[in-house]
Amino acid sequence: PAAAVDEGEGAAAPRYALLLDRGDRHATTERRARTLTNAAQARDAIAAALRPFGIELRVLRAAELALSAQIELVGSALLLVGVHGAGLANGLFLPHEAALLEILPRHAVNNQLQPGCGLLAQCGFTQFWHVTASLKLRYYALVLHGYAWWDAVHINTRGAAAIVRRICREHGGAKWRVQPVNIRAEKARLSKEQLS
Repeated sequence: PAAAVDEGEGAAAPRYALLLDRGDRHATTERRARTLTNAAQARDAIAAALRPFGIELRVLRAAELALSAQIELVGSALLLVGVHGAGLANGLFLPHEAALLEILPRHAVNNQLQPGCGLLAQCGFTQFWHVTASLKLRYYALVLHGYAWWDAVHINTRGAAAIVRRICREHGGAKWRVQPVNIRAEKARLSKEQLS
């Protein structure tokens, strides 16, 4: 499992992107919706696209980590990549200047891709677009046509790598940095909100 590491004050923050892995080995057939059928190839292609920019790719298996560990890991990530689903709610914890790439099965959000259908449909693709827009983060989507909500999906790895390279270039390439989220301050803020 992935773990966040305290590098010590003054140390250069690690530069990494996260790929959400929905492939829980204990999942039932019903829970395998929107998993990547070519996850290993996608991971390798995205890692290769990030490498020239000095960015490491880490895999986030949210089912294997406590929420606090997920927040800590996402709180320092440059980029969060994942297939449409609840795991992208981790985007709430991305630091400023980070980006989110949603791999989007077209039929999974059919009502939100057509103007006039669904809440604020004309403003963006999905609720994750709304989250990133409200947090002033950059949102990108890789739309996959021909897939239903419950389908496992297969992505074009060259296309995914091209989008990742574009995202890196738009964010300054090898100079892309974020200010990691202060986890202790966030925990204190969340605790205070729960009490009120």
